[in-house]
This record gives sequence, C-alpha cells and structure tokens, in this order.
Amino acid sequence: MDPAMWANFKDQLEKTIDHEEDSLRYYF
Repeated sequence: MDPAMWANFKDQLEKTIDHEEDSLRYYF
C-alpha cells in the first residue's frame, strides 16, 4: 500500500475511534 494512503487511512481510523469513544462516553 502507498505510504501516503496508509497514513491517511490511519488518520481517518483514529478519528473514527475517537468519535466512537465520545459516543460511548455520552451514553455511559
């Protein structure tokens, strides 16, 4: 995989994970 694409993918993934954690914090 292209390193730039991988870096972008990882960045998006981390943002998604942060969002999921915020959602969980909201519910609990």
